[in-house]
Amino acid sequence: MKIKLIGHTPDQDLKVKRNNPWQAFIEELMENGFEIVTGEVEKNYFDILIVNSHSPRSLKRAKELNVKKRNIFMIYWEPSVTNPKIHSENVRNLYGNVYTPSKAWKDKLNGHFFYWPQVKINGELQTLNKWSKRKNKSVMILANKFSASRGQNYTLRRNTDLIKDNAGNYLVDLFGGNWNRGKIYDFRHFFGKLIRTPKKSLDLFSWISLGKKKLNFLGQAPVKAKTASKYRINLVIENSSEYVSEKLFEAHLSQNIVIYVGANLKFEGLNHNLAIQCEPNVAELTSQINYLVNLPVENQYKIMKRQWQIAKNESKKRFNELVLRNLAKSIVKNIE
Repeated sequence: MKIKLIGHTPDQDLKVKRNNPWQAFIEELMENGFEIVTGEVEKNYFDILIVNSHSPRSLKRAKELNVKKRNIFMIYWEPSVTNPKIHSENVRNLYGNVYTPSKAWKDKLNGHFFYWPQVKINGELQTLNKWSKRKNKSVMILANKFSASRGQNYTLRRNTDLIKDNAGNYLVDLFGGNWNRGKIYDFRHFFGKLIRTPKKSLDLFSWISLGKKKLNFLGQAPVKAKTASKYRINLVIENSSEYVSEKLFEAHLSQNIVIYVGANLKFEGLNHNLAIQCEPNVAELTSQINYLVNLPVENQYKIMKRQWQIAKNESKKRFNELVLRNLAKSIVKNIE
């Protein structure tokens, strides 16, 4: 049987470079006797369609080929705050089977759950003596993004310059893409999201801090782990609180104390001590970071060590190659 495999760009083939974790996914399909077809979808013949992004052209071709609905699979990666349309009932019903890396999405979409692919945590812990030389404050390495949907955390990211100590000093150093691009840039991108957001899903406060210059912005971080390893604390704010993405485990690569705003860790099947989980508001984050920076360095190190050891253990069952191979196995079982 032939499989058409669409990547994260709508209607385009999944293209895998060498040493990419998706190789394990493709290998599993091929080891089960399936053939992956490539090229323009309108010219392809296939029995099974697997997409990583909603793919109208592929769905149209599948209909022309009379592909069974059960053999049309959608793997959900984007949260509803990023792309409300794909979480709609109309789009969901175009696919026979859906897979989600979020238990909240699983229930909403009547889908199959799988772990979000994570990095594998390896290596040895940095010594206390060396770790103590890091900056006693938090880093946040995240891009400035936009959404007008309820549940988005992008506004919170833009307000992390309000997290200060009692003397008014910034407690979070900000790195990442598209910060301080100006009001025109911010409002133009925000408006593009606003007009695509259903009225019932609107976040009336999502425009706050658009265009505001961030004085705690220190530039890009081409190698995240290298930048984060200069700090004791790492603030991770997910796009929304619906899922646990790669951001959480990537923060542990740098052996930081991780403060996390995202999905409920316990609900998603993770050890709740993997990070210090906070509600999505500036006041709680300010209180938590202030508390941590005022701890003795030995106590800070102890917290980091415990989190890192938990992350190392959790990553054994969630590292990307294993997850993607298991995802392919599960899809194979559901092929008619």
